[in-house]
Amino acid sequence: MLRQEILKTCLLIFVSLLLFNCRKIATPTEMDMSEYGWVLFDQGSYKKSNQWFFEAVFEDTSYKDGYNGLGWTYGKIGELDSSISNFKLGRRRGLQDTTDRDYNLLFSGETPPHNPVKECTAGLAFAYHAKNDHKSAISYSDTLLNSVGDSSYTKFTGTPGWKFSRDVTISSIQVIWVLASSYFAQGNFQGSLTQVKRLVDPPFEPDLTTVEGVAELAEKIEWLRNNPPAP
Repeated sequence: MLRQEILKTCLLIFVSLLLFNCRKIATPTEMDMSEYGWVLFDQGSYKKSNQWFFEAVFEDTSYKDGYNGLGWTYGKIGELDSSISNFKLGRRRGLQDTTDRDYNLLFSGETPPHNPVKECTAGLAFAYHAKNDHKSAISYSDTLLNSVGDSSYTKFTGTPGWKFSRDVTISSIQVIWVLASSYFAQGNFQGSLTQVKRLVDPPFEPDLTTVEGVAELAEKIEWLRNNPPAP
């Protein structure tokens, strides 16, 4: 019995040593860091989220979704210049080359899929609008809507072709709102009305030749900011 107990003890020690020596230290990848950043983003911890995206691009300066995350988080904390520069960098890298990791994001089975280029484009529309650069906001809004097949989208045509994969309450609908608001800010009231009518029930025909009609349009744009149609 003593011999058997000794053998069992020796075997246990051997197996424990074997398992210990075979254990690998797990090192988080840039994708792991970025995905944890999105978890924090979803929780509203934008500053902490931003730090993880920064670590992701520090680990790999070519990782587009890290710049995408930096763009959204900088936008959330009000640092618009940093938001725009990171969106542009992520978008430029995404258009220049595509790696296996990007395909993994696009075809991960998630609905909607993660597409850093499109999300950076939408982010640029929002960031430029917030910065009151309405010409750029319109340009990036049109680019996004054309790329996702939503250039003719209205609330009556079904589901929009683009939704933000990290927050599906954000979609092409908000991008159309950016167009309406930016056209209004430029004094292009007819262009603004055209966009508003894509998102509201008819009839909505304010008389834009009158102060009252322009004020009615402004009120509708503000109402849509707080009451966007469900995507």
